[in-house]
Amino acid sequence: MQLGAGMWAQAAAAAGSLLAATATVLALDNEDRVSIPRGLCLTALGFVFFPSLFSLSNNIGLRTPLGDRLRQKYSLSVGDVMDINNKLVSAVQALLCVVTGAVVCLYSCSRDVVRTSHYMSEAYAWFGAAYFFYDIWSMYTVYVQQCFDKSSSANQNGPPSAPRGGGDLSPPPRAPSFFAYCRHDPVILLHHVFIGGFGFAVIVHLRGDLGDCVFGFAYLMELSTPFVSLRGVLSRVRQKSSPLYVVNGLVMRLHSACAACWRCPPRSGSTHDIRR
Repeated sequence: MQLGAGMWAQAAAAAGSLLAATATVLALDNEDRVSIPRGLCLTALGFVFFPSLFSLSNNIGLRTPLGDRLRQKYSLSVGDVMDINNKLVSAVQALLCVVTGAVVCLYSCSRDVVRTSHYMSEAYAWFGAAYFFYDIWSMYTVYVQQCFDKSSSANQNGPPSAPRGGGDLSPPPRAPSFFAYCRHDPVILLHHVFIGGFGFAVIVHLRGDLGDCVFGFAYLMELSTPFVSLRGVLSRVRQKSSPLYVVNGLVMRLHSACAACWRCPPRSGSTHDIRR
């Protein structure tokens, strides 16, 4: 698969920002708190990582021979490709959350669950906060493209537009406004603003000196997101009757059962086994 210079730059930006974020926190001791300057640096790197990964995925899907073959095979529109790549980035973010949650649980929940913290909980809160605001932009761009795709499909399948005075055809449709998108999907927007704003504030500030064991379990809840994303991708490529779709659904049900246990983290004691 050949990548153009722009795609290599996007790949370098995504990989470099993730490596830089990792290097930013590796010097910390396990129970250090993340300072505001370091946290702002992590957030800035998050705003590089997630958009770069989304743009790179779109370019691979829309501007490479492999992407062309997949689009033809599954009859995907541009909006479909962008929607799939939005779900891909969501899955990557979820996996980073799960890694964070595993580290935090293994460290903090095996000690004093009331007071012990690991820097990873705060560090990823700073880095991951960028995702929720990036994703609002990403979902809006997907929505705009899907509206254009529907309009284009309707024009191709319907009767030709009547020419206006002077013989000019009707102008192309205008992009829906961001506020129109807000009315279209308000629940997910409120979720993102709440998690990216209030959830972030709780982890990095409002909890004070309390430990982060509970936040580790909250991070682990993101384990379901890759399977939710896979279900959406399989639906988009018309594979609902495939064995993979069925297996993915069973895994999602299993995760729901495990999540009921994760909602009840250890309450007291000095040493606990973290089991899935």
